[in-house]
Amino acid sequence: MTTTGRIALDVMGGDHAPRLILEGALRATDPARDDGLPAERVLLVGPEEEIRGILAEHSAEDRFSILNSVEVIGMDEKPGIALRAKPKASIPMCIQAVKSGEAAAAVSMGNTGAMVGAATGPEAPLSITLSTLVQPASASVLQLPKPKNLMLFVLN
Repeated sequence: MTTTGRIALDVMGGDHAPRLILEGALRATDPARDDGLPAERVLLVGPEEEIRGILAEHSAEDRFSILNSVEVIGMDEKPGIALRAKPKASIPMCIQAVKSGEAAAAVSMGNTGAMVGAATGPEAPLSITLSTLVQPASASVLQLPKPKNLMLFVLN
């Protein structure tokens, strides 16, 4: 299954996950927004029961497709060790979604080393070919006066 333009979103990465990540996904796909993203372009990756519970609080439990993951790679974990020990974590499952064609891109606010390692590392069990990976990158929103600015760091 190839889903053009679909983003695999790691809901377990970053501070205050999964709640803040899910609230961001809900805002981005709000049908009332003129500039909103269609919900079918977002694949949520994380513990399905927890995700559905938070979405239910917003009456949106059926808005998204969910890829259930049962493990999480923490920010303090060594990427290579964590990827080998936790193949069902949300980060490698996001990369697997790209590899299988379920998504066109993977996004995580979690362990950057694990994200890049899952996509490119030679020992990573779910590594994808470099022809599939366009370019790993890291981004940060700059808190400046309007308009909002996104700084993108391309990893070479």
